Amino acid sequence: MSSTPSAMIESTPTWPGPDHTVFNPFNIHEITYKTLTPTHDLKAALLIPKTLPKDKKPHPVIINMHGGFLTMGHALFGPFFAPWIASLALSNNAIVLSIDYRLLPTPRGVLDPLQDLDDFWKWFKSDFAGVLARLDRSGAMEADFSRVMLIGGSAGGYCVVQTALSYPDEISAVAMLYPLVDLKDDMFVRGPAGGKTVFGMPEESFMGLEEAVAWVEGEKEKEGWKSRAGFEVSQYNFALTQRGRLYEEVFNPTGCEEAKIFPLERMRGGAKAPGFIWVLTGVDDSTIRVESVRDTVALMKEKLPGTEVRYDEAPGQEHGFDLLNPEWEQYAVGSLDKLQRAWLLK
Repeated sequence: MSSTPSAMIESTPTWPGPDHTVFNPFNIHEITYKTLTPTHDLKAALLIPKTLPKDKKPHPVIINMHGGFLTMGHALFGPFFAPWIASLALSNNAIVLSIDYRLLPTPRGVLDPLQDLDDFWKWFKSDFAGVLARLDRSGAMEADFSRVMLIGGSAGGYCVVQTALSYPDEISAVAMLYPLVDLKDDMFVRGPAGGKTVFGMPEESFMGLEEAVAWVEGEKEKEGWKSRAGFEVSQYNFALTQRGRLYEEVFNPTGCEEAKIFPLERMRGGAKAPGFIWVLTGVDDSTIRVESVRDTVALMKEKLPGTEVRYDEAPGQEHGFDLLNPEWEQYAVGSLDKLQRAWLLK
């Protein structure tokens, strides 16, 4: 366990969204939840509000699972950490765990990060209370395991929904923003339809498919694992998505057909979910199609009778709009309040 080195809290001067300063209101500790090799640990970043009262009351928990095509980002990647998550934690005296997981490409695709998410949850339930006790020997810092919320945007939505379906009775609320849920969506097996492009980029700006596939193969052949990456990976993600090769090359290179990697199949097969799920997406999202999100929400409402599913759409908004548009809450009127009440069991 260690305080976080500032070098690992990344920002970028060209990104118009949040940066490393989003973490300023917190004391940060990095904690190993899993050892992959003698030289590579997977970390959970524990964010403790500097204003947290020492009143010996158990504190609600937010678990953040970062996005980034499952190939980039990390627990302390400021550009992908929405300021509203920090605000929720601060206003509710909550502690936050933001986690790393193995990044793709790997030879087994999503099977690797899914294993990490499962191992994280087991660590969270068995070891996290002891971690807090060692950090604060006064006993003032306790986690309230009855009030746990998962939040994930984009590829983080895949991580969140998979965890929620595995541990439905241990989670009080889930927030999914422009979520990747259907790995086999047309976007990832055929590419954008109707002459559209990822993020509206000019067609000629995408790198060649051969170069992108060569990068994938090179990553798979490397020894060891990667759990932190920045915007340098974006060009490969964009090229593979534009050409409809992200599923085949990155998400599922083994051609696995087991239901466990497909959240929609798990729902169809009778999986349960936590009592409240909120989904928000932009109608003009060029990466996660609004039609795909609508289909996901419809299936949730059909197959998860014990779950209240709340759904909001943001007209005219692109992928990641809550990171870029300070007025994004106009598209979620009442939803954040509903989310908080479900999370806090009010």
